[in-house]
Amino acid sequence: MKESINIPIMEGTSGYEAMFNYPLGNPNGKAEISFNLTLDGTYKMPFLANSSLTLDNGSVAGISYTQGKFQPHATLHGKIELGLSNPNVTLPAMEFQDFKINDFSLPSSVGLRMA
Repeated sequence: MKESINIPIMEGTSGYEAMFNYPLGNPNGKAEISFNLTLDGTYKMPFLANSSLTLDNGSVAGISYTQGKFQPHATLHGKIELGLSNPNVTLPAMEFQDFKINDFSLPSSVGLRMA
C-alpha cells in the first residue's frame, strides 16, 4: 500500500508505504508488518513558533512488527531551525546527517501483541 499521511505534530504530509507478509509454510505464524514514512521537505511544528524541520531526500521513519515484536526506526538527514516567541529566541540552524533512531541493534519492545 502507498499513500500520503498527515503527521499531527508537524504541518504537512508525507508519503508512506505499508507492507504485510505472512511466513511461508506456516499458516499459524504471525504476520510481519512494516510501515515506513518517506520524509522529504520542510515541516512546520505548530507547538514551536518560528521553527522548522527540513528533511532531505532519503530520510525515513517507521515501525516494523516481526517475530512478535515492535521495532521503531528512523534515519534522518537535514536541519532543524528553532525559534521561540516568548521569550524571543532564535537558535542557529543545526544540521544532521545519518541521524539514526534504532539501528536494529537495540532490543525490541515486548508486551504488545497482535492477534
